[in-house]
Amino acid sequence: MKQGLEEKLEALLSSQCAAVARDEWTKAQPSALVPLFDYRFDHVGQVVQISKYLAQQTGANLDVVTMAAWLHDISKPGIGGDSNHGEASAIAAREILTKEGIDRITIDRVCDAIRMHVGLTLDGPLTTPEAQALWEADKLVKLGIVGLVHYILNGIKLKPGMDMEGIAHEIRGFIPLAERIAASMSTQAAKQVAGSRLQHLKTVSGYLDAELHRTVAPTAAPTKKAESATQLKAGIMTIGDEVLDGVILDTNGNWMELRLAALGVIVERQTSVRDTIAEIGRGLAYLRETCNVIITSGGLGPTHDDMTLSAIASALGLQLEEDPAALSIVQRQYQHLYEQGIVTSPDLTESRRKMARLPVGSSPMDNTVGGAPGAMIIHDRTTIFCLPGVPRELRAIFETSVRPWVEKKSTQHYFERIVDFEISDETVFSPYIDRVMKKNPGVYIKSMPKTYGSSKVLRVWVSARGEKVSMLRTSVDKAISALSEESGLKVSAAENSQDDSR
Repeated sequence: MKQGLEEKLEALLSSQCAAVARDEWTKAQPSALVPLFDYRFDHVGQVVQISKYLAQQTGANLDVVTMAAWLHDISKPGIGGDSNHGEASAIAAREILTKEGIDRITIDRVCDAIRMHVGLTLDGPLTTPEAQALWEADKLVKLGIVGLVHYILNGIKLKPGMDMEGIAHEIRGFIPLAERIAASMSTQAAKQVAGSRLQHLKTVSGYLDAELHRTVAPTAAPTKKAESATQLKAGIMTIGDEVLDGVILDTNGNWMELRLAALGVIVERQTSVRDTIAEIGRGLAYLRETCNVIITSGGLGPTHDDMTLSAIASALGLQLEEDPAALSIVQRQYQHLYEQGIVTSPDLTESRRKMARLPVGSSPMDNTVGGAPGAMIIHDRTTIFCLPGVPRELRAIFETSVRPWVEKKSTQHYFERIVDFEISDETVFSPYIDRVMKKNPGVYIKSMPKTYGSSKVLRVWVSARGEKVSMLRTSVDKAISALSEESGLKVSAAENSQDDSR
């Protein structure tokens, strides 16, 4: 290329594009009936959404947190406030809420939360759960993709002449502050959100740098093979007052444990909760601490206490919307039930439409046995399957929707043998189990004693998980032989049992 030509072309395009950009901006600004981007209102709306989620997860008063979230920046500089906007917003909030007839104690709690929400980092938790929820929500908005867009449109202030390199540089400079913000979170719920959002921010920043410099992005997207190799750790949540009150026996939990074990999936945790938004939210948070697959049973029906989907949506910060595919399932099933003479009308009543309202982004799962569709929700790195509580419906949806997904994702197999040793005292046999398990890592051994004096044998369950069934069988057989050698006892296959490999 002719020497100096590229520089001349760059200068020519720069002058022409700058003129066009100035013209477009000046035309758009005066003609806009609303701001081109209302950062402050968008920020407050995001804070409200996250603070509600944190309140439900931590037990903070939801009403106090909601009012504080809406009013926390009411006197922010630029919209009629001053530099000490925490104190100024608390004063303004007190005046507004007093006029609305809110009681003094509640107003005090709201104002305390607003007063304490300032500052980008903290050395420790605040004095009230409401203040903590508001502070964490206000800072979490600054992280992740939402925080990145806000930072570009407001924090950087888009200086004249700034190009993409300049924006990328500003974003890189923001990441250390974002890390300090994330490290200031105190509640477990906020820590989880902060960790996820911070990773999103770093990933996007890395991809932006890579594209600008035409290099390979530092964090490559996972391959299908890598995804499928992820160890699935399951959590089960049974939902319903009738279970905890002893009105019905929870057979669903045991059935799913056995099916998941058969698919090579470790069940890390299981819990039962009552039919309340708060309890379901707390149960979900408990399972998400260690599980990347969660299966719920119950609470998908048409009645007022069927609130599983609304509780999960609230806990994840999602909206509920009527899903056309789910509505089609409900309509088909009630038409079929009507034709069978089981219901008196096939009409989509409000209570029936309720069963088709799913968290935004969910995938409905077909229910060919009953009326309520299941729902599959993928949030961050957790997949949640919501199944009906009626056993026939739950099992049908599990087999047609959950099991194929698990089989595709899991590379693990499972093998077990149940055997009898000629001894009745578990306390004598227990040391042999401990020694054999230490010598055979990956093999799990569990004795299953009966009532003293009722049997002359001790039943022992020996199992293993791994990628090759043949190796699992060898490991289990080796452990059983070692138990016999260690104890000097004869071993036999347990009556009414069979080897089980899956």
